Amino acid sequence: MATIGYCIRCGAVGIPEMKREGSSRLELILFFLLIIPGLIYSIWRDYQPRVVICPFCKQFNCMIPAGHPLARKALRNQ
Repeated sequence: MATIGYCIRCGAVGIPEMKREGSSRLELILFFLLIIPGLIYSIWRDYQPRVVICPFCKQFNCMIPAGHPLARKALRNQ
């Protein structure tokens, strides 16, 4: 079950999204133009940790659990 998060940048409350580092477009271009660099880039992306992004402002690593004291304080003040 997904946990509800609070964005410290935009103040939104929602379920955080996970995203891979790097660019999907660049990966496709490298695969179509140059097979070996595309494969290397794809392997690199697979070994990178996934980052949490806000579903509303799309900023990286700004979501905290809604039960966190900072989130509760901000939600109380809104």
